[in-house]
Amino acid sequence: MCSKVKIPPQFVKSTVCIVGGVLLAALVYIGIFLYKFGSYENSETGRFSSPNDAIDAVTVERLINATVATPSLVYVLPKGMPISGNPVFLADHVDGLVVTWKDDVTLLVHADRGRIYPANLKDHAVVKVNGKQETVTVNFDIVKQEAR
Repeated sequence: MCSKVKIPPQFVKSTVCIVGGVLLAALVYIGIFLYKFGSYENSETGRFSSPNDAIDAVTVERLINATVATPSLVYVLPKGMPISGNPVFLADHVDGLVVTWKDDVTLLVHADRGRIYPANLKDHAVVKVNGKQETVTVNFDIVKQEAR
């Protein structure tokens, strides 16, 4: 013999909301994880040494194996070090990317065009050279910025 249990509608509604919220949070977390740590490969396209030969500006294309534009990045690193940390420049749809040193601690990043990610434009980078912190000033010259 089965007895019927009457479940209040408020309980069902709140349970559905809680389960839905947990599932949404899990999907957002997975999306962030895949974005941050997803499978992609950095392809170094250039390495340019500062005039004093202590710091490298490294241009990179991020090969993300997707049907979206290939991001271009610029890193400022101690001479000869592998790519790590955060880039000073990140954009896609980039044409005419040129990186030049004005002096030992001033870098110019030029692009004829690109869709720029403003949060990823850094006006300086701090690198450790021979045990000493060096601040590199980064100047940008983007001729045509596309809308994001």
